[in-house]
Amino acid sequence: MVLSDRAGADPGPTPHEPPDRGDSARSDLVILSGATGSSGRPRSAAIGPLDPRRPPETLTDRDVSALAFIGRSQEAAQYQLHEAVFPGLGEAVVSRRIRKLAARGLLAIERWNKVGINRLRLRPAGRDAVVERNGARDDELFLLRAPLAQSAVAHHLWVVDCRLIIERLPAPPTSAQPSWVLERRWNPRPAAIPDVLAIWRPTRESPGHFLALEIDIGTEAIRRTFVPRLVALAETLVPFAGTSPAFISVLTRGSRRVAAIQQAVASASIALPVVVDSLPPAAGRPAFAALRTLLTVGAKSPSHPGPA
Repeated sequence: MVLSDRAGADPGPTPHEPPDRGDSARSDLVILSGATGSSGRPRSAAIGPLDPRRPPETLTDRDVSALAFIGRSQEAAQYQLHEAVFPGLGEAVVSRRIRKLAARGLLAIERWNKVGINRLRLRPAGRDAVVERNGARDDELFLLRAPLAQSAVAHHLWVVDCRLIIERLPAPPTSAQPSWVLERRWNPRPAAIPDVLAIWRPTRESPGHFLALEIDIGTEAIRRTFVPRLVALAETLVPFAGTSPAFISVLTRGSRRVAAIQQAVASASIALPVVVDSLPPAAGRPAFAALRTLLTVGAKSPSHPGPA
């Protein structure tokens, strides 16, 4: 899968934005008073932004939110961070901010297959900064020693995309947690864990419901591997849901695989309803509108009736 988003690229300053002039920019200078010149009279000395004597720049609240988003995501693409934390700002602004955070050792940047996507990971110093500023608890953040394997990146990006959209639905869930968070919290670990578990708690107007989202990118055998996992996933979720409505939503690639999964699900014994739809043909930011429609409808899909 090739994602077309170019969020990682920095096209340079916009017509309304002054250029980044490095040491020559007067706003970047720190003045040291008391230095003496050749005449013996006091003078001021300027410290440029790359001078090691310069104090570190204070992290903004948005910086902390950005680092926390990356840490909660294990690994995030820059376009996802842009949507979550920097909405409405230009790509050049986001790229420049990311480079500054990386230069301070707070995050790591990897390029994905040279397709214009920056993959971002939190580093230990970034985690410490987030926790110190109360941006997130330590147990909410994930540090990867190395980038995700190439074979896992496409699936992971879809999961982060979907979680991002679910959290911003017109009626957002009380909680929307990805599999890596559930794996950390559920002990003992169940036989199957959804890619995203969204929970709407009961209110006076609604009984609440559970949505288990599975992203299928077509790499698994349907009857031998994928459907048995759906069976196990339903058995895991039924005790959690109790009498609340719950169902499984599957997003997969292409109409033919949708039909094949639907046929296999119909002949299997699964304790929860399973709704199967196609992933958007586009990927990355261009897919957000289609995902929003799919997940808004999915959040209202048929649910199991609960125990008799």
